[in-house]
Amino acid sequence: MRLPTPIRFSIRSLRNISVLTFLTVVIGISTGLGAVLLEQIFYSLNEILFIHKLWGTLNSITPYQLILIPAIGGLVVGAIVFFLANETKGRTVPDVLTGLVVDGEDLPPRALAIKSIAAAICAGIGGSVGLGGPTAQIGAAVSITIGKWLRLNKDKLHLLIMCGISGGIAAAFNAPLMGTFFVLEIILGGFKATDFIVKVILNHFKTAYFILIFIAAVVGDYVSQSFRDSLLFVPEHYLMSYWESLLYILLGVVIAFGTITFNHLMVNMKKFWDNLPISEHIKPVIGLSLLGIIGFFSFDMYGFPHFFGLGNLTIMDAFNGSLALVIIFALIFLKMLATSITIGSGCSGGTITPSFFIGAMLGGTFGLLVNSIFPATAPSGAYAMVGMAAFFGGVFNAPFTAIMVGIEIIGHNDIVWPILLTVLVSHTVTTYLKSPKLPGLL
Repeated sequence: MRLPTPIRFSIRSLRNISVLTFLTVVIGISTGLGAVLLEQIFYSLNEILFIHKLWGTLNSITPYQLILIPAIGGLVVGAIVFFLANETKGRTVPDVLTGLVVDGEDLPPRALAIKSIAAAICAGIGGSVGLGGPTAQIGAAVSITIGKWLRLNKDKLHLLIMCGISGGIAAAFNAPLMGTFFVLEIILGGFKATDFIVKVILNHFKTAYFILIFIAAVVGDYVSQSFRDSLLFVPEHYLMSYWESLLYILLGVVIAFGTITFNHLMVNMKKFWDNLPISEHIKPVIGLSLLGIIGFFSFDMYGFPHFFGLGNLTIMDAFNGSLALVIIFALIFLKMLATSITIGSGCSGGTITPSFFIGAMLGGTFGLLVNSIFPATAPSGAYAMVGMAAFFGGVFNAPFTAIMVGIEIIGHNDIVWPILLTVLVSHTVTTYLKSPKLPGLL
């Protein structure tokens, strides 16, 4: 018996959704494992090279290993990207991700995976980069592999890539809502995200697409948390009184000028390195050597500079208010400089974690100054948390994703309202002043 056309269409749609859901779960599992792999590479290299000093063989040259390790590591990273992932050389992670989803570029999964591994190596040898974007690249690589193997059409392939990116961000930061909004607001970009949401509301099948992106994020987050602890351990801080809202408004203005400064530095540094008449695989050597020299004159208690690598321990120090004012203030500019040199010179890596770091230092500095003037206010750690979320939102022009950072990563209800207020003020000021966008972002 032949089924009526509407029923046949519904069954076909249901089958499509079922298959896509299964593929989304596979992608989520892959991104979760990818996040664990990249972090393991980072922590292993960091421990072997900086903590154990290559099993004691570098003890005789301490602290000059702070220059030697990044320099040699830069040669390795540059060679890996130049010779094994040539299709992505000279491109930032945001540029690669937006190219895949928005521009429909056909990049080989091999190059994406290799570039991600290179990012973990770069962070492990001291490069000031994050692993969120690289984990998203692994998700995209898995998605492209599956999509091409099954010969999916262009729309479904792009959907899977968005699922891979969402799963990667969620797995890296234990934040599924952040991963979902990252795709809609940052990768698709501004008004494109709004158009996408309108289509979701008006079209049932597109609604399923939105749900699939979120499922990938949830699965990626669950898998990564099964193998490791949370990204950050966040102490509880509270809004001490409602008049403090005025201080958070002021913090929003400060954050806005900080993000504009950082974005200008990133853009100009990228132009400088792009115009430098040197082979692409040599630029990371020079860049990380400069980073090592800066680190040599900034040696501190961790056995390596605070601004090397991911900097999660330093972010938590800012949350706990255990950094001196001089140190936390200096780290704002050192991390800005270190990140712009690392990314600008062609090293692979993400910019989300560095933006978290700078925002926490900037907010923490503001909090320490506030505490010295108004002792009855919230601890400096509260301002560091708010600064972290707001700075990220300003750098990426992504207020909704920044709010998700506040809700999921920080997660304390009493600090969410200051985050909402600060993000709103920061976004308004940066929009009014037309802050430049990071290289590669739409």
